[in-house]
Amino acid sequence: MNYSADSFIFTLSGFLADYLIPAIKVLAIIEIVLLIISCVVLSPILKDAKALNKPRNLRYSKPRRENGGILKEINGEMPKDYQYEMDRIHNDFEKAMGWYNAFTMLIQLFPLFGILGTVSGLFRAIALEHEIYVGVQFALASTIYGLFAAILFKIVDTVVASAMISRIEGELDWYESTYRIDAGSLEEDADGEGR
Repeated sequence: MNYSADSFIFTLSGFLADYLIPAIKVLAIIEIVLLIISCVVLSPILKDAKALNKPRNLRYSKPRRENGGILKEINGEMPKDYQYEMDRIHNDFEKAMGWYNAFTMLIQLFPLFGILGTVSGLFRAIALEHEIYVGVQFALASTIYGLFAAILFKIVDTVVASAMISRIEGELDWYESTYRIDAGSLEEDADGEGR
């Protein structure tokens, strides 16, 4: 074997043994901060999307069925502030998704760090024949930290953040389908020339 490559890997495994578990803990703190920012940014958007589904001062014709669903047709012209509000909510939602995407992408790093610690710890255990338990202990500890953090944050993602995003998307979809609009088509639908 090449002794320079082995010594480099041994040095790297020693570095990882010292800093990998603290790096996983720091990454967990960053994840918590990203989750809080995501929820804080998404909460007003959800509130606005719910408020959008309670339009004021609009007159509706009798609901009718079309393609298996019930549509409410708007008599007269939809106020332009509804279109601006809808566009603003869509824009805010797209911007807020950046925080959420960063949160979900970092979740994927935890198992990778755990596997890196496992491989590094096993290499260290083999290299240090007289201290095999030190390497195995590090391998198992890094695996546990990585998997625990990944599972915990994935559960939090599913229960909190993804649920909030689904509710926002549902409110926006309901508004668009109920009032037969999408971005930029309010005037067409109010005049009867849209879809």
